[in-house]
Amino acid sequence: MKIIILAAGKGSRLKLDTVPKCLAKIDGRPILGWQLEALSYFKPDEIIIVAGFRIDLIKDYLSKNYKMLNIRVVENQTWQVTDNLYSLGLALNYTNETTIIINGDVVFHRDIMRLMYKSPRINTIATIRKPLLDSDDMKAKIKDNKVIELGKELQYNENDKVFQALGIYKVENILKLKEAVTNCEGQKHFNTAIHSMLSDYVFESVDITNFPAIEIDFPEDLIEAQHMFKWNAEDWNQGQRTSPPINIQNAIDLLLNVKEVFAKYNISWFLCFGTSLGAYRSEKLIEWDTDLDIGCYLEDREKVLEAEKELLDKGCYIPFQTNYYYDRWYIKNKEKIELHFFERIGEQRVYDIFRCNFRYPAYMIENLVDIELESQTFKIPSDTERFIIFSYGKKWKIPIKHQQTTQISHSGNKHIVLVCGIYDPARFEDLMIFDKLVNKGNIVVAVHSDEYLMRNGIQPRILDEMNRRQIARHLKQVADSLIALDKDNTMCETIKQVKPEFYFAGSEPILQEEIDLCNNLGIEIIKRKDLE
Repeated sequence: MKIIILAAGKGSRLKLDTVPKCLAKIDGRPILGWQLEALSYFKPDEIIIVAGFRIDLIKDYLSKNYKMLNIRVVENQTWQVTDNLYSLGLALNYTNETTIIINGDVVFHRDIMRLMYKSPRINTIATIRKPLLDSDDMKAKIKDNKVIELGKELQYNENDKVFQALGIYKVENILKLKEAVTNCEGQKHFNTAIHSMLSDYVFESVDITNFPAIEIDFPEDLIEAQHMFKWNAEDWNQGQRTSPPINIQNAIDLLLNVKEVFAKYNISWFLCFGTSLGAYRSEKLIEWDTDLDIGCYLEDREKVLEAEKELLDKGCYIPFQTNYYYDRWYIKNKEKIELHFFERIGEQRVYDIFRCNFRYPAYMIENLVDIELESQTFKIPSDTERFIIFSYGKKWKIPIKHQQTTQISHSGNKHIVLVCGIYDPARFEDLMIFDKLVNKGNIVVAVHSDEYLMRNGIQPRILDEMNRRQIARHLKQVADSLIALDKDNTMCETIKQVKPEFYFAGSEPILQEEIDLCNNLGIEIIKRKDLE
């Protein structure tokens, strides 16, 4: 499959005078970078980028950051007097196979591209259910999940189903599209060509309402995107609130959504961890908490997966992956629920046996009692104070920001040892090193990103970054893991984020930039010879 990105525009409404619109930055990464990061995961045969204004800047950005991708840059020399219909015509000269066409001002979650790639439908249009469409929105009229009309100035009434067409299209019949583009010559938007195909070809709607995505037209869109996308956040954390305070109304509404849906499927669930602590201590949510924690029985997981169809209908975004295999996350209006599954082992209920290994007497988890939280009634484990003590210790009554559970099996001190490496896969030698480093403190493993491996020509890749991270964090010596922030080929950004007391580089010699940063921050560097 090929990709076309239409990025010839200047971005006048964003008041960009020196850079093209596709290089406008969201949390430090250009729009084009966000698109390529999402696309690189699926290894497209070729990415065709149509550029115009300041094409030199686009080429320079690509050469510095995306040499590992097969990218062709096509120049629209008349970008000042033509629109994206003409740009599409230029790009279509280089493809005759199924192609995904993307506007250069759209930022989207990787899971949206997963839907487009894996959809059995050969012609698809990504759509968003918006409560109010404005004049600038590209509109798609839907009937029986098929797009029957497409355009900015559609005529429709209140009984019609009309969504926003975000700007992501998959087209199978490229020869027909080329013909349509030729026939629409003189029009501005390439959507006109797609519209002309609707009478002869079925284009199905792919509803992406629940996924983080936004079209960048105005300065306020950039601001909204800054809140929606964080370049150093894990894939499953995009689209959620990343800093306090919690929005109490949105959080409670999300909990009530789960309560309603799970009741229909006869699923028992309960407040746990930080959410249970706030409920039991004050009947309130903890304002500095970054998420909501609820628990469920592992044997009910299939029922949960079935129930999630209705949570999607209620507007929840449910990531394909989370930081633990069994967990499920529900994100809506930037608030997030983390659903943790507790397994029955003997007389205990255990969460995440391979890493956290949180253990509670089974009677607590299996005999739930009512509790009030923000004037709403939910369930919580019985013998509740003992349950809270199991989780947070005897000083649970004292509010402490970023309070951690006490069951995590760490090294016994508060020091952090940051270890970086590829771990594709982890070797016995790595385990021996961890055995020695764990005496220094809690080991946090930073695995190099897939982008780093491709950028540095490291092949073959056995495991992707998510699997490498998951395996690392489930090793008994490891307290936690993350994907390294290694866009500049150093670990400096990761070191700044983690702020460890010790740093062990997976390879030597250690880069001078890392040495200087560690010296400035008072971080002790551990070398291999120190472990002999």
